Amino acid sequence: MGLVIDPATGELLEIKDADGNVIPSDEVTPDDIIASAGFDETDNIVIDRMLTIWTNFAKTGNPSIPGELDYPLYESGPQMYVELSADAEVKDGRLADEFPEE
Repeated sequence: MGLVIDPATGELLEIKDADGNVIPSDEVTPDDIIASAGFDETDNIVIDRMLTIWTNFAKTGNPSIPGELDYPLYESGPQMYVELSADAEVKDGRLADEFPEE
């Protein structure tokens, strides 16, 4: 109980308060975990955007975010995808350089 693994490193994450003191596992809150993992405003933006995309897709079948992101429709030609970071960006499907076949 109280073990939290950092998904970025796979290492055990020490949960600390704002002063850097380790918090006993029975006193840890979700906010402590997020702060100790180094989440910042960009992470919050990406999380909110991803939740909105999935919610819109579940409600309407269209994951687009009005005024922010026009999600590409599926086509049999070059595949388009959305890269989520501080900004959501539609990119073409030429992933061969990024994910080469072995």
